[in-house]
Amino acid sequence: MKFLFLILCFSASLYVASALSSDGLTLLSLLKHWTSVSPSINSSWKASDSTPCSWLGVECDHDSHVVSLNLTLSSIFGQLGSEIGNLNRLHTLELSKNGLSGTIPLDLGNCSLLEHINLSNNSFSGHIPYTLKNLQNLRYLSFYSNHLTGGIPEFLFQIPHLQEVYLYYNNISGHIPSNIGNMTELSKLYLSGNQLSGIIPSSIGEIPSELRYLTMLQNMDLSQNNLTGKVRSQIGRLQNLQSLDLSLNNFSGSMDFLQGLHNSLLEVNLSYNSFVGVVPQSALKYLNSSPTSFMDIPGVCITCTDLDGLSGTKTFYLKSCGTCKSKNESTNHKHISKFVILIIEIGSSLFVSLLLVKLVHVYLSCQTSKEKALADNEVQEAPLCLELDTETHSSYERCPCGLLRFLIEVKRDNEVTSMNKQGKRTDMSKTIQPIINISGAYDGGNQLLTVDQDYSHTKAGYASSSPNYPPSYRPHATLYDVLQVRNLLTTLKWNVRYKIVVGIAHKLAYLHHQCDPLIVHRNINSKNILVDC
Repeated sequence: MKFLFLILCFSASLYVASALSSDGLTLLSLLKHWTSVSPSINSSWKASDSTPCSWLGVECDHDSHVVSLNLTLSSIFGQLGSEIGNLNRLHTLELSKNGLSGTIPLDLGNCSLLEHINLSNNSFSGHIPYTLKNLQNLRYLSFYSNHLTGGIPEFLFQIPHLQEVYLYYNNISGHIPSNIGNMTELSKLYLSGNQLSGIIPSSIGEIPSELRYLTMLQNMDLSQNNLTGKVRSQIGRLQNLQSLDLSLNNFSGSMDFLQGLHNSLLEVNLSYNSFVGVVPQSALKYLNSSPTSFMDIPGVCITCTDLDGLSGTKTFYLKSCGTCKSKNESTNHKHISKFVILIIEIGSSLFVSLLLVKLVHVYLSCQTSKEKALADNEVQEAPLCLELDTETHSSYERCPCGLLRFLIEVKRDNEVTSMNKQGKRTDMSKTIQPIINISGAYDGGNQLLTVDQDYSHTKAGYASSSPNYPPSYRPHATLYDVLQVRNLLTTLKWNVRYKIVVGIAHKLAYLHHQCDPLIVHRNINSKNILVDC
């Protein structure tokens, strides 16, 4: 009997040593409500352990009680079971950024030691459970980005040490509880993106001498709601307020309440409201950190003096007040006009300078060409001037400085040379002679006006239509006549064709690049090209 008794006692001690603690069993019970979790949770949460203190996301105190459960971003889907209320030593609950749905269990109010709750970025629905009033040690509450409905319960602002409240981006409606002013330790209040209505409670704006008002408030975001009414000037007494966002509501009245906040407030957004009046000068500094602080508020304006002190990028949507508008606009236009006038003056000066330089260059070029032509006359070399425009073929006296000219010199020995605008000659006998050794003017028909070599010694060395130097006509001497009338295409050898092409290229290059000033000519076709075939 004694031996059997010892065996039973030993077995019992082994069972006690290997049994999972109550907190561990509670967590395994919660796990059953979750339809999907990350593999690391399944591999870590083992029923064979004596305590859950080594499990993923679990922290324990020295008595192996669970004091923290942090499973943020753990791919948890399902519901938060009522067993959560059995973790009565829990201080921190972090289940944000998962796929939890359903309602927040009432049993959560049994965790009376909770200081930090974060259930944000899930799919919880229903009301904020009234049992949370039991969490008198709560300092941090975050339920944002869920589907919560109903109103903000008054008991929430009866928790004495609550410091941060994040309820934005839900479907919460109704009024902001008036007892919010009792939160002496509240520093951050984010209620944006809901369906709240009514006015801002007077307890926010009015700050009597009692220290049971929002003297510690640093950040307040009430944007994207349906709040109305005027913002009381007493809100300026919140001397620790650093960020204020009231945008996308229906607030009215003046912005004078901002004057009392200029010492502490770092950023403000009042856009898309119905405020009226002048933007206080002390509030213009907020445009430096957020240029859209006062966007789309038709009823507000800025004084002319204040508007002149700001850059246009910061006030492009703000208008000036009263008659100061036209004065401000004329000032802006005056600045713009001065700049434009300066650019025009500089551009005009450069243009005139370049034009004068060009004219001097053209004059010197013409003088050089005339002097060179006179010198050439002494050695009996006479360049012929080809007039390309049939309507003005009588204006030979303008050559070689006219707008239309060919510089082809015909010597007595049939040597063909060209003269550029600097008066330098280049022997072209190897390229275009004998194709172009006689030049003239096209006279409208198939006749070419030419000048015989015996009469090439003209005044100043240039061909003239004067009766003293009678011209003669050469029939059928255009490229058109050769190709079409006389039909010599099949008999032209390749070396002849090559010479024709090179000759044409040289003449066009001269017209476009060498002649000074450049020649603006009509169409160039086979009837305009002189050949000697």
